[in-house]
Amino acid sequence: KQQYLNQIPKLEVLSEKVNDVVLKKNIHQFLADVYLSEGDNNRYQSHNIKYLALNESINAAQQKASDLILSLTENDLLTENQERSKTNYLLICVIGIAVIVLMIVFLFRFRTRQNYNYYKDYISKLKKTNKQEESVIQDKEPVEETSKVSQFIPEKTEQIILEKLITFERGTDYTKKSLTLQSMAKELDTNTRYLSEIVNKHKQKNFNSYINELRVNFIIEKLRTEPAFLNYKISYLAEESGFSSHTSFSTVFKTVTGISPKEFISFIKKERSTSSTT
Repeated sequence: KQQYLNQIPKLEVLSEKVNDVVLKKNIHQFLADVYLSEGDNNRYQSHNIKYLALNESINAAQQKASDLILSLTENDLLTENQERSKTNYLLICVIGIAVIVLMIVFLFRFRTRQNYNYYKDYISKLKKTNKQEESVIQDKEPVEETSKVSQFIPEKTEQIILEKLITFERGTDYTKKSLTLQSMAKELDTNTRYLSEIVNKHKQKNFNSYINELRVNFIIEKLRTEPAFLNYKISYLAEESGFSSHTSFSTVFKTVTGISPKEFISFIKKERSTSSTT
């Protein structure tokens, strides 16, 4: 035991010089136990306090390391989740964009087919109208009166005005911007009341719609028979057909045919291109 106690001073020195905190803690714990067994309370207290301080410091360091590891693990998981979420978000965006593009393509093709049908229908209507023989007014069956006003138009006067309308439609006076119901009535040697009533009765439209349709049909005939017109600007076509502006021409054209002038022209060009390659 004496030899054992003789080593205590060396441990005392070692406890102050050693840098390893775990070893230092163990030495102080050992010395505290020795002095406690020897009844040396002062030295026991001294080493026990150092032991407890080192033990607390080591536990704190271990807890800090544990917290750091846990934090790093959580950060890694969070980063991984964020990356996964980002990837999923990008995937959803790509799929969403692809769906939108497909819908746009589908709608564009559907609209193009629909407009082409409008184009074909209107061309067929024009061809049918052009092929119809214009019967002599006297040979036509009487048309049921659509209003009381028409009863006051003498039958002979009505027939004369209708004949003049046929002649008018064969010309191009309807492309004059200055044309009005009053000026046309004067040109046909009648009054506005008679002219308006006859147009309503036999053309099934009011005067303005009647003139606008003649203008649209005029420019369509130009587009179909004179290729140079296919390359003119819409504003020129509007001017040529008697409309006051590009906007009014486009609006009326679409109302009459169902499609815009630009689309109508593109269909004519497409048909010309197809026919030239076959």
